[in-house]
Amino acid sequence: MQPPEANAELARLRWAATALVGWLVVASCAAGFIAVALLYAPYDIDSSAYQIVLCLTGGAFGASLAALLSVVTRVSRGWELGDGRRFPAHEPGLPFAGRLAPMYAVRPLFGAAVGILVYVLLLGLLLIVLSGEAELSFEPIGLLSVALVAGFFAPTFLERVRQTTEAFLGRAPAAGPAPPASGEQPQHLGLQVGPAGDERR
Repeated sequence: MQPPEANAELARLRWAATALVGWLVVASCAAGFIAVALLYAPYDIDSSAYQIVLCLTGGAFGASLAALLSVVTRVSRGWELGDGRRFPAHEPGLPFAGRLAPMYAVRPLFGAAVGILVYVLLLGLLLIVLSGEAELSFEPIGLLSVALVAGFFAPTFLERVRQTTEAFLGRAPAAGPAPPASGEQPQHLGLQVGPAGDERR
């Protein structure tokens, strides 16, 4: 039988998960509806404001869908209390924990920011490639698709942009673990020493 404090925390987790799923469903539906309206409404598709809003909406749509999928998947695997206990205890995979709620709640905002970043990067790339020789133009459905995919993988996209920027600026990568000392035993390197010095993995 679970202690009363565990039951109270589980109730709070269920409430937080329900509210989070509701928010992400609303965000996904709103962003998707706006994206479709932008594609088929009679707007000036060559306007920078239109293209920015389209990318912003597409990024938010993709990020909302990704966050919703992640939250639902975690909830289906159970709950994790603040002290690390899991209910059910032996369910495989990562359960839902309350500390993750703020991160998932703001994911649509990160997706919108990624959508704007996608627009800036594409615009800059075209300016470099074309060098002002032709008029810049984007296909709305293509622009929305790129922003949506980037928003869906927003954390990975931002990390790749950071790594690319650091490489472009010549910054050294983050230092990894120090190499083993020359006198370190082979078993510390993932090897096992057999008879007569025979080394096996």
